[in-house]
Amino acid sequence: MSQSQKRPIDLLHGRIESGGIQALTQAERRLFAITWLYLETNNGSLHQFFFNNAGKFATDALEGLEMVGAPQTADILRRAVALFPRGHVPTDQLERRSVLVGLPDEIQWGRMGELTNEFFQDKEDVAQLVKDYIAAHPDLLPALQQ
Repeated sequence: MSQSQKRPIDLLHGRIESGGIQALTQAERRLFAITWLYLETNNGSLHQFFFNNAGKFATDALEGLEMVGAPQTADILRRAVALFPRGHVPTDQLERRSVLVGLPDEIQWGRMGELTNEFFQDKEDVAQLVKDYIAAHPDLLPALQQ
């Protein structure tokens, strides 16, 4: 597969494999985080996103949604983040899991489940917003311009 045929997530993974997550620009990291938010949530739930490794990118995903102009989806994620003590999602997976499973069931499963349902019902076309952002800001996304 040529570089031009690769999906943006594959190009970002390639950059991470060669130089670590720090090799991504801020905008690339945010797009990477949005992708993982959708992969994990669509595979299960927002709980799954936070529970798994991708949850360490919660702040990047939120900033990314704001960056591409997806305020409704950002609001859903912002409310999910607010369920964590002091609105802080730990980046360390074991710490994040401990905090998450320590939340009362009505928060961890009830409220998080409601927000997952909102996420699934959200009509905001985030994929198109991301495509538009990529097209408008090639200078901020060098990994996608190869």
